[in-house]
Amino acid sequence: IRYAVIGPAAYSDAAGGKRVTESLIAAGADIVFGEGNGSSFGMLQAVETTKATDGGKVYFIDVIGDKTPIDKGYLLSSVLWNLEPVFAAMIADVKAGSYGSHNYDINLKDGSVDLLHTKNIPDDVWAEVMKAKQDIIDGKI
Repeated sequence: IRYAVIGPAAYSDAAGGKRVTESLIAAGADIVFGEGNGSSFGMLQAVETTKATDGGKVYFIDVIGDKTPIDKGYLLSSVLWNLEPVFAAMIADVKAGSYGSHNYDINLKDGSVDLLHTKNIPDDVWAEVMKAKQDIIDGKI
C-alpha cells in the first residue's frame, strides 16, 4: 500500500491528482483508490494514460460518485453514497422532536454506502463481495 497526499488544494486539483497518481503508478501501484472530488478526474486520467510497472493496466476506485459515463475501461469501482436514508431519518427525527439526540451515519444496512459494480469486476468476484457485504450487515464480520 502506498499513500500520497496531493496538497492543500487537493479537492480541486485535477493536475495534482494526475501528477501524484502517476508517481504512485511509477512506484508500483496497479490499483489507485482516490478520494478527491475534482482531483479524481486527474487520477482517472493518470490510470488511463500510464501503464503499471509490469506493463499492465492500472485501475481506479473512486469515491462518492459514479464515473461510468466517462470511463474508458479503467474504473474498477466506486464507493457510492446515497444520503436519502440519512436525510429521511433526520426528517423523521425532526417530526418526532428527537432531532439532535444521536449521530447519523452512512452504512451498508440502509444502503447509504455501497460499491459500484462495473464490467471490470468479474461476476464470481462480485458475488464474493456481496456475500462479505451481507456478512458485515449480519454482524458475522
